[in-house]
Amino acid sequence: MVRLLWTSLAFWATILGTVYGTPRPLYTGFLEARGVEALGGNPANLGLPGNPFLSLSLSEVRVGFWNSALSTGLYNKYNGRYLTQEDKDELLDRLRGGWRWVGEVSLLPPLFSFTVGRFGCGTFVDAGTSVSLPRAPFELLLNGLRPGDRLDLTDMEARSYILSGVRLAYAYVWDLRWEPLRRWGFRKVSTGVGLKYITGWAYAHAEVPEGELVMGEYYAWGKGRGLIRTAGVDTAKFELGPSGRGFAFDLGMAAEGSKVSVGLALKNLGGRIGWRKAKVWEFSFEMDSLNVAKIDTMEEAVTYSDTSCSASGFSTSYPSYLVLGVSYKLELFREPEPSQAEATPDTTRPDTTSSDSLLSPGRAPLRPLPLEISLTYRQGFSEGFGVSERPEFIFGAEADLLDGRLPIFLRLCLGGGDGVVWIPGFGVRLGPLRFSAAYASRGHPFPLRGRGLELAMRLGMNI
Repeated sequence: MVRLLWTSLAFWATILGTVYGTPRPLYTGFLEARGVEALGGNPANLGLPGNPFLSLSLSEVRVGFWNSALSTGLYNKYNGRYLTQEDKDELLDRLRGGWRWVGEVSLLPPLFSFTVGRFGCGTFVDAGTSVSLPRAPFELLLNGLRPGDRLDLTDMEARSYILSGVRLAYAYVWDLRWEPLRRWGFRKVSTGVGLKYITGWAYAHAEVPEGELVMGEYYAWGKGRGLIRTAGVDTAKFELGPSGRGFAFDLGMAAEGSKVSVGLALKNLGGRIGWRKAKVWEFSFEMDSLNVAKIDTMEEAVTYSDTSCSASGFSTSYPSYLVLGVSYKLELFREPEPSQAEATPDTTRPDTTSSDSLLSPGRAPLRPLPLEISLTYRQGFSEGFGVSERPEFIFGAEADLLDGRLPIFLRLCLGGGDGVVWIPGFGVRLGPLRFSAAYASRGHPFPLRGRGLELAMRLGMNI
């Protein structure tokens, strides 16, 4: 049965990933989200200028996988090459914080997510997995064990889950009367609230709370203990069914001035999921005085034990986090306004303009290009379900080409446990239709040289 559980974890690690624990669609920014996009970001954005009266999601999908340390460029560098000690030290230095792998697939069921005015309703499907390993297994793989070495086997963890849910959101707009803010163009402030009802379909969490391997001069010894908790996946015949329930709240504030916009959101407040149909597996090993002479009789030197039991249930936190953003709007290629002297013709001088000069073509004025630059800060209050306690900063720039019909953008994410993440993308606006696409590459602007790739596409309608 333990083997079955590990097989299940590996299976989910292959096809699933974290999405809406930390909803951050690749194709829109925190402050720019409107309509259905605001449901996954800041509910207060439903009250901002530019929010459509009716917004409908027609199709939305996001898929990707990445890891924390190893890139395709690193693989190409060392593939088929004899590794010197210097090469091994470089690899281990990249893995000094351990190794983490994440994959993801997510979608919003079409036609079931919409907003009308300042009210929004949406459904989501969230499936996730993550696998974390410490540096110790890689040290063992590259350098082996030498007398006096001690390998710490703790901090191994794997988590998989499948969730779905319904989200409701509403925004209320207040008049601003404070004169210093009104001078910046702020006339109103929007506050929003959101509610999530979460259904858990499957959950599995494996961890190693204690474990070590020690190499002496003639013998190796060690011990370890592992724990697996599951809900909804405790039978050999996997049957998907509801096995968890939970709620979470969102609070937000947003305001848009003539040039500056600000936003604040507290996500997943009070979020918790209670799981039933639960089972707990515990296994352990102890190795005493193992050497080459005892390899053939390893059963005598290494003892194993595993137990399993049904549990009445357990609960997991649905981690809350903070998002804070500010943006500034400007126009590129905008020609300066003429001065008063240039705008007022001098009637005392004779008109020297010839008919030829009137007919000669002049330089066509450049059309101003709207540009919005932004800075977003994200901070999780606990770990899990795609949320990280490490702070993350997101720098963004978005330009509207062809009178806003072709927006393009670039975002650069720093921190959050993922290092540097590049996110370029574009959109197409044809009448009420809205299409957006983007990719995220970790560690390098080009995905084929980075540590993984995410793709996201959305088709919707705004009226």
